[in-house]
Amino acid sequence: MSTAVDAAPFASLARPGHIGRLELRNRAVKSPQATATANQDGTVTQRTVDHYRRLGEGGTGLVMVEYTHVDDDASKAIHNQIGLSRREHVAGLGWLADVVRSTGAKVGIQLAHGGRQKFLGTRPLKSASTSSWSEVEAVEGNVPVPMTAVEIHRDADLDVAAGVTTRTPATVRPEDVGSCVVVVGGGFQGCECALRIAREVPSATVTLVEQHESLQQGDEVFTDLMALPRLLAEAGVDVRTGTRATGVTVDGVSLADGELLEADTVVLASGRREARDPLRQALAERGQQVVTIGSADRSGRVFDAVHSAFFTGRQL
Repeated sequence: MSTAVDAAPFASLARPGHIGRLELRNRAVKSPQATATANQDGTVTQRTVDHYRRLGEGGTGLVMVEYTHVDDDASKAIHNQIGLSRREHVAGLGWLADVVRSTGAKVGIQLAHGGRQKFLGTRPLKSASTSSWSEVEAVEGNVPVPMTAVEIHRDADLDVAAGVTTRTPATVRPEDVGSCVVVVGGGFQGCECALRIAREVPSATVTLVEQHESLQQGDEVFTDLMALPRLLAEAGVDVRTGTRATGVTVDGVSLADGELLEADTVVLASGRREARDPLRQALAERGQQVVTIGSADRSGRVFDAVHSAFFTGRQL
């Protein structure tokens, strides 16, 4: 005997959905579920990518990638867990995201700290308290060590930094940027921004201005420098290296050679440099030790800034 199922209550699942400005082809979401198919160093494998590709091909609107550890200290919970604690992890996760998006699905990721649910049998085992999981402790003999406030804030910052690094931004709309866009700064952020806008708003003219003779000058390499100019060219981005921007007006961006690049939208991604202000100079002239840390010293991640501050503090 067969039983008829009334599908009416579930009809909305097949309709397009939105999370903010992120548009989904339907309202079905694949929740994160561990596969343990990554390499031991946390980088993704072909098997990992194939798994998530098949989920996207199945018609899911949003595919959530399994729980991913965010530091190399204590957040990794199991062997072959995906990692996002080092820059070496970014390329593989970008590959995974591109493959999932090619199926028409959107992709997200779950960032996690194992806490007391760390099943590697290794120390340190860090959690919010010393409360133990007796069954696991009986096998491995590890008792959790409470995380310090500094460690909690550090991992929270790493979660934010990792999310910013790998997230799929909401779709850029023509009405958001207009017909002419100028991006000032050819570092990682500037290149990524120009590429994203050019791909999602093909009707817009996108110009990337970089004062150095090559892109990502002085940046740590996040992407393949050989592939980057090709990707920008394929997207139709007008790349102008060796070109210095001198100002932004209501009409666009003025260049050192006197040219004005008309723009409806200007994105400033020129980075920051250490501010050599009068107070710093006065202190140095009086023999005071002045130490520059964080983004004032060099561009980097939140973790890099916290790391430099911690070790500078220990040396003072």
